[in-house]
Amino acid sequence: MNSEQHDLPAYLFRRQRMAFQVGYRLNVYILPFEDDPAQRWLLGSEGAEVELDGRVRVQHCFVTRYGDVDPRVREETGLRGEGVSSFERVFQRYWAQEYPDRPLSDDTRLFVLMTA
Repeated sequence: MNSEQHDLPAYLFRRQRMAFQVGYRLNVYILPFEDDPAQRWLLGSEGAEVELDGRVRVQHCFVTRYGDVDPRVREETGLRGEGVSSFERVFQRYWAQEYPDRPLSDDTRLFVLMTA
């Protein structure tokens, strides 16, 4: 991996206002999917070591829809319960605070990065 590719993940997270970050066994970062060069590079980088506040290994990276969240998100965030601890409630509060100009719907595409 050349240094330009190596800097893409750090660039991605510096330019975003804030990623939804939670971890159970892995660190999970969720951002709006924007199909930019950094996200495209990360989507093909499973197993690679990248620099995100220190060196981490990309375990999973994918795009999912809010209305059909990939089961790995619920598993790795530990937010599988009903009510207050559900992924939906926690994520809706985060989204409304960080992206008030972007309505969250079942079709909203989310970029998910899981690292160890």
